[in-house]
Amino acid sequence: MKYLLLLFSLICLPSHSETYHFASINYLIEQEVGRIVISEIYQQLGIDIIITPLPKKMSPTRRCNWSR
Repeated sequence: MKYLLLLFSLICLPSHSETYHFASINYLIEQEVGRIVISEIYQQLGIDIIITPLPKKMSPTRRCNWSR
């Protein structure tokens, strides 16, 4: 599902050059592989991106209050 959203966003991106900023979770192998793959895809499209690895505690789902 994540890759489908990425593909959709790549198709809908504007044609002019911009810099996009993404965040990833530190020390997860899936995130490390994703950083390499996504960086390569965007580079081939001529789009500059920055991927910042963050600690797991900084993840958006950890900041949400899920108590009901």
